[in-house]
Amino acid sequence: MPGLSDEELGKYIEEVIQSTKDGLIKWEPANPTTYVWDKAGPPSVRLTLQLVMRTRTSIEENRRVVKNLPYYILNVYEFEDTGRLNLREGIDGSEREALDKSLGGLFNLIRDERIQKDREFLRGTLPRR
Repeated sequence: MPGLSDEELGKYIEEVIQSTKDGLIKWEPANPTTYVWDKAGPPSVRLTLQLVMRTRTSIEENRRVVKNLPYYILNVYEFEDTGRLNLREGIDGSEREALDKSLGGLFNLIRDERIQKDREFLRGTLPRR
């Protein structure tokens, strides 16, 4: 997918969002700020979505102000026959701000679904009354 326009990538992200809503893509947490989805092929692929915080320092009213600004990175890998991952597309929201909002929406959707699953699990650990 190298060289795709923001418009094409935006459509792809929207399809990923819809497939996630429809339950066709089931993301798993790799760590608190990264989610992963592996798809058996063909083609066999791995998608990773990561929340990254960037620190920006500015001077406001003669005071130094430090802000943490989030952005998102979606990487699309293809599994080669050897099992090695080959990066096919990387969408960096800090470089493609037009896509960052959609990536953030996807991240929030995945995170909210994970929180709901965790809630249901915890409720299931309690004795029934």
